[in-house]
Amino acid sequence: MKRFLITCLILIVSIFTAMAQPKTDRIKTALLIVDIQDFYFPGDGPGLVNVIPSSLNAKEILRAFRDKKQLVVHVKHK
Repeated sequence: MKRFLITCLILIVSIFTAMAQPKTDRIKTALLIVDIQDFYFPGDGPGLVNVIPSSLNAKEILRAFRDKKQLVVHVKHK
């Protein structure tokens, strides 16, 4: 579920970024990572279902974006 939400957020950011730029500019993509915090892991809080595989997938996506020097936005709320 978390991977689905992250994917949806990436698509939304990409669409709005493309709409906001003039057609002569390249389309830019940003990765938006929301709420991957210690609180969600077992032992630090309630723990979510499949949190370890989800966090490892997010790590791979994050690494790919950083390798390509693309924008990464981390959002953490309390």
